[in-house]
Amino acid sequence: MARADGPEMKLFDPKHRREMSKGQRLALVGTELSVSIFLGLFGGHWLDERLATRPWLTLVGLLLGIAAGFKNLYEVARREQARMSRERAQRDAEAAPPTNKPE
Repeated sequence: MARADGPEMKLFDPKHRREMSKGQRLALVGTELSVSIFLGLFGGHWLDERLATRPWLTLVGLLLGIAAGFKNLYEVARREQARMSRERAQRDAEAAPPTNKPE
């Protein structure tokens, strides 16, 4: 039987889940980058085999895969930066002392 304060309960802690999701997002970015590069490379290679244009479509596919991967990387970084700015603004608003307006 698991104790309520044991390591098993970390899974249900919102802060722990938030930290875990950051790691998952970073792993996903790396995976998406490598998959897009390999898809472009192998797609170009496949077309080269079919159309006998070796190595040109392989190079074009590789470049398109790299471009798609870095475009996705840029979008994820931009979204993450916006999320961090929102969180920082929320923390600053919560920490700011209340203001008394003169009447």
